Amino acid sequence: MAIKQFMVMLGAICCTSCATYTLMKSDRYYQQADIPADAMPQPGQCRLWYNNRPVSEQPPARDCADFLDKIPKEARLIRG
Repeated sequence: MAIKQFMVMLGAICCTSCATYTLMKSDRYYQQADIPADAMPQPGQCRLWYNNRPVSEQPPARDCADFLDKIPKEARLIRG
């Protein structure tokens, strides 16, 4: 029984680390954003950010769940 639990745990760790590596190597991942502090979303909120738009034309912050799989290619998801 211990071997089976070990194998399940090892499989879960391998899958999780692969997903993290893929995210970190994505060309859409930014270590730092050039966004004014007053435009950052509140904790628990997210906002789409378009590099080619001024702050006044950026969409408002919303619940992060609203953005799942709905991020346009030209936008970045900013988490508060």
